[in-house]
Amino acid sequence: MRFTNHLGHFALTGLLLDRMLDVLGSRVVTVSSADHRRSGPLALNDLNWPAREYDRTLAYGHSKLANLMFTYELQRRLPARHGTIAVAAHPGGADTQGSHGAVETFKPCARIAFTAIVRPLLIQSSGEGSLLAVS
Repeated sequence: MRFTNHLGHFALTGLLLDRMLDVLGSRVVTVSSADHRRSGPLALNDLNWPAREYDRTLAYGHSKLANLMFTYELQRRLPARHGTIAVAAHPGGADTQGSHGAVETFKPCARIAFTAIVRPLLIQSSGEGSLLAVS
């Protein structure tokens, strides 16, 4: 996964930003995740992980931390005279292909508990997660 999760946001924002600046109330909403908290500091000299063993959970957290850092810096740089703002959203836990892959890394007992208890109570559908990100 590396930084694909971040670079897509960055590239799309770069392509659209000039058009957004003159639109009153426009906003750049970057989808991040609370998983950025588990990532630790970014190793800016090792973005593609050649110097260490690749860990997809850690890489996901790093990409989401990069999204947040980008959002903070974009908001700081946006001209005050324009109405465009940059914000980040964490849509909550969603039942996606990525979350299924993460559950597979759990120890067997944790996987059973998560599937039986946590997922039905706290995890929303992927559609619900996408709605929350833009509302």
